[in-house]
Amino acid sequence: MIVFWRMLLVLLLTDFVFQPKNFYIWKARSWVGQMAHLAIFFTLAVLLTRDYLHLVWFNWFGLNLTGIPTILFFSLLHLCMDKLFYSSCISNEYCGIKKDIPVMYKFLWHELFVLMAIFVMSPHIEITQGHNMFPEWWVIALVGLIFVSQAVNMLIATYETKWFQSVTFTDYNYITALQRVVFYGLCLLPGYSWILFIIVWFWLCYYFSKTKVLDISKVNLYLGSALSVVTGLLVRAVIYYL
Repeated sequence: MIVFWRMLLVLLLTDFVFQPKNFYIWKARSWVGQMAHLAIFFTLAVLLTRDYLHLVWFNWFGLNLTGIPTILFFSLLHLCMDKLFYSSCISNEYCGIKKDIPVMYKFLWHELFVLMAIFVMSPHIEITQGHNMFPEWWVIALVGLIFVSQAVNMLIATYETKWFQSVTFTDYNYITALQRVVFYGLCLLPGYSWILFIIVWFWLCYYFSKTKVLDISKVNLYLGSALSVVTGLLVRAVIYYL
């Protein structure tokens, strides 16, 4: 599963980290922006999986694709998924295939489809690392970090605001991302002290939100905190127990 987790890391980096504030607008309105997005994904994928590019990644009815062709095919598929789901998001509250489907659902379906594609196109488990589902804890820890800080930000933003607002990060987005990262980091502490720290941190966040020191919505406070803790516990299990 080394290739799967590294490709998932590349996907998260490309979709949520290497996209500056105005990149979404450029990507939605210009083929140059879309090609730049594809090139970033392809380059990162090749760099992070370079030791496994010679293996057969995808086998379908006798068609055997090694690393480079598979990454190229997935890059094009990724571009098509972006076009299908997000093509008209900049100018409409509802965008992509059908305008009567909320953006949050399209965001979730988009991520589900590309995740399934990565799983199908990655080499078999035994080819890369025996039968270990979680061979590299540091990759999984980075996946969790980007998920709680960036992907959850986008998920909540698509629920709370219009698409255009969700892709233009404000101070509010960064503050809530930091709040979730603290939850995530506390879950990874050794021993059992992390339980007390999480309770204290949640109480502080709740207190600051009630007193308007930090203007955090209830969705961000409760759902964001819950997703961060659950993700942290899953990564903790990988690091300490698997």
